[in-house]
Amino acid sequence: MSHILGGNFGGAIGLGYGGEIEESLSPSDNAKKELIEETGYQGNIEIVESYIFEKGNFKYYNFIGIVDEEFKLDNSEVEHVEVDEILWLSIDALLIKEDLHFGIQSLLDNSLEQIQNIISK
Repeated sequence: MSHILGGNFGGAIGLGYGGEIEESLSPSDNAKKELIEETGYQGNIEIVESYIFEKGNFKYYNFIGIVDEEFKLDNSEVEHVEVDEILWLSIDALLIKEDLHFGIQSLLDNSLEQIQNIISK
């Protein structure tokens, strides 16, 4: 069984922590890199394009990450800790949760059917 990973892992393409210049990756490769950097996750991950939020010249690419198994946060080797907890929920539990981060709420608002289709496979 695959597990959907929903979260707010991300960062600017071509910019590292503190604004230092780094290699520019594709949006999907950058999303994968940020997940690894922020959580310490080392397993297999499938990145599925979801939607792009655009406002003026700003673009924020959203992806759905599919992992083989749930994992625990390991930020022991993370230089700049940005994530302090990982919580695994069913989609039903997530839908009734109040006060979601705006990024998670936006993902649900724009990609719920896509997420449900992935889960049902």
